Amino acid sequence: MGFTDQSMVSTGINGNLGGMSSPSVYNSAFSLAQFWDGRAASLEAQSQGPPQNPSEMFDGKGNAWDAAVERLRAKPEYVAMFKEVFGTMPTRDGAAKAMAAYERTVLTGNSIHDRTEVAMRKRVGEEETGKFEVLAKDYEKVLSEAIVAKDSSALEALGVKGADKAATSELARSINNGRILFNGKARCNGCHVGDSFSDSQFHNLGVGAKAGKLPEGMLGRFGAQPTGQKNPELVGAFKTPHLRQLLATAPYMHDGSLKTLEEVVDFYDKGGNANPFLDVRMRDYASEKASGPKAIKPLALGLTPFEKKDLVNFMKALNGEVAEAIVVDPSKFAK
Repeated sequence: MGFTDQSMVSTGINGNLGGMSSPSVYNSAFSLAQFWDGRAASLEAQSQGPPQNPSEMFDGKGNAWDAAVERLRAKPEYVAMFKEVFGTMPTRDGAAKAMAAYERTVLTGNSIHDRTEVAMRKRVGEEETGKFEVLAKDYEKVLSEAIVAKDSSALEALGVKGADKAATSELARSINNGRILFNGKARCNGCHVGDSFSDSQFHNLGVGAKAGKLPEGMLGRFGAQPTGQKNPELVGAFKTPHLRQLLATAPYMHDGSLKTLEEVVDFYDKGGNANPFLDVRMRDYASEKASGPKAIKPLALGLTPFEKKDLVNFMKALNGEVAEAIVVDPSKFAK
């Protein structure tokens, strides 16, 4: 895939067009930049891409956005809504504002992990210990409450089908151990930080690299930077994705090459793929020093099968509820 194609990849809840896997719309309002390479500074700017993308809406004839506006103006319902909201006929500017406004409602939260943080703070307050640290019993309490409430949105992601105290206790221990690994041995929190679990920065993990070489055209952030400001350290670097609602956003990585969370953990466990631009967080400098000045060695994590399972369970515990997008239901508009 050439860079021209890469520069016109759409953002979607899930999908793969033009050789790239669409980034998730979930919580995209909290991203500092849009698209895998960060070339759009806002959701309004991001919305300009798909109508001009020959892999999506553009048929290659004339001006893409002129044609899109013509299609909007041919629909009486759109004309009426644009006049009501913007006081004008459908325009490119109004379309950008409308799409971005909608995307800002596609939010997710209140996961098992979020509820556990709240439960932990309540427990610490009652115990008056001052030790604000999540424990396995906090996860167990929240899981048990979700089972009683038959909260399918919280439990399906974790494969919980019924009340089984022993199984619930074991799952709680697994999730908590996964959380500890996430912030420790697995080193996930080096990039996946904050409420959305993303530093909004760009990193080269060697995705798709073979024999030490990146796929042709996969320039990443380097390709999106303007001439005169390009940083060669960002060749093949792509944006750190958010980790919430992962089970709804497969496949993973910018090229969609990893189909399951287990495959993602295996990829990180081996340290990614070697290439000349591998992120400093992914490199084993001790091995490189012993191997020679030009060696690039990925840093393997050495996770056990049980640790990998725990880590996946923690990520599943980040699956939460989706905020209702009331903007698509006129009956719920404020009067």
